[in-house]
Amino acid sequence: MALDGVPYSLLQQAVERHCMPNFQRLLSQGSFSRMNSVVPVVSSVAWVTFSTGVNPGEHGIFGFVERDPNLNYVILTSKHIQAKTLWRRLSEQGKRVIAINVPGTYPPEPINGIIIGDFLCPSLDKVAYPREMELHLREAGYVIDVDPQLAYRDRDLFLQELFRALKGRERLASQLIETEDWDFFMLHIMETDRLNHFFIDSKDDPAHVFHQKFWDFYAKVDHLIGDFEAVISDKNIELMMLSDHGFCRIESEIDVNSVLMEHGYLSFPSGARQLKEMSTASIAYSLPPGRIYLNRAGREAHGAVNIVDQTRHLQEIREILLGLKDSKTGKSLVQNAWLSREIYDGHFIGRGPDLIAHPEDGYDLKSGFKRNATPFQRGLLSGMHTYGDAFLYIRGHSLQQSPISIKDMAPAAMDLMRLEIPLELEGKSPLR
Repeated sequence: MALDGVPYSLLQQAVERHCMPNFQRLLSQGSFSRMNSVVPVVSSVAWVTFSTGVNPGEHGIFGFVERDPNLNYVILTSKHIQAKTLWRRLSEQGKRVIAINVPGTYPPEPINGIIIGDFLCPSLDKVAYPREMELHLREAGYVIDVDPQLAYRDRDLFLQELFRALKGRERLASQLIETEDWDFFMLHIMETDRLNHFFIDSKDDPAHVFHQKFWDFYAKVDHLIGDFEAVISDKNIELMMLSDHGFCRIESEIDVNSVLMEHGYLSFPSGARQLKEMSTASIAYSLPPGRIYLNRAGREAHGAVNIVDQTRHLQEIREILLGLKDSKTGKSLVQNAWLSREIYDGHFIGRGPDLIAHPEDGYDLKSGFKRNATPFQRGLLSGMHTYGDAFLYIRGHSLQQSPISIKDMAPAAMDLMRLEIPLELEGKSPLR
């Protein structure tokens, strides 16, 4: 069971509040640990790292979107994943797989089993493999995703829709887990991530209008945990629960492109509203979160930066980002900034950013394209992803390594299934 964006620290707090009794009961039956995510801390990158057991430089996914040489946006789907997924590996070994709603599974790949794809799918008739699953989805009242834009218009309705989506996912999963044959079953809950993005500021504030509903949602998640645990409790079934990253409150949003504009590395003509309209003389630009690319000659269609100048520009930009301070507290805003080759390795490192910035908790890196925009701002989002506060729970086993990374989860799953772990997987099973 995958709970997107649920922090280890929040689950500890939920146990202390006695609002997740089923999860609390499970703690005495297994191991519960913090887990590291991936850089950048984005759900699409994290879950593909989970499913492939390799770093982004090898699986080729560095964000939700990329750009082509003409700087048009390209939305990344399962077709862009360059490494073999866990569902494919298990299928090749004759195991039957059911995976529901895991980011990186749309369009669903043909496997030995069932895949219900992720939130990128536009309609129920395209989200499942095999296609015949559509009827089951409709009968369950299945919702692919709740549009985050709804939260900007009506937060009450958005929260209601999160509850509705969770219920539909529970209905479908309950049906499949009991009626289908399977060797590996995975349910991913996206609604916890959506909740935390918009309502985490209510978590510790009893006076907040959404405080009780925030914890009510986690009580519903706990009910789901209890139902699933009851289904498998009398069977010889291994249970793993995890998240892909943690969460914290946003202190400020930092528009990296505005920072680049302020320092003369990026410019737009009057009236420009898209990345592809940037001035051809621009040196660098950013995609979220904190992915900086040089406008390289020979790569970008109108590249201006020659190879002899690349290292100098990247070092200058790194120093600028590391020098950013909170004007109120003097605290550094960016924890680190790496060249791609410093943190990634693999056949597809060239798809990655030239420089990747990782913020301090509380400072969310954005990438807007408005001329004269302020680098520091606040939006409606109250929560942002964090690297070091994901969680892992495995029933009936002790964890043998620390720190644990989401890259270790595909090996862990194969280990629990008593399967040989392929040598090409970079992650290591924490059970060994």
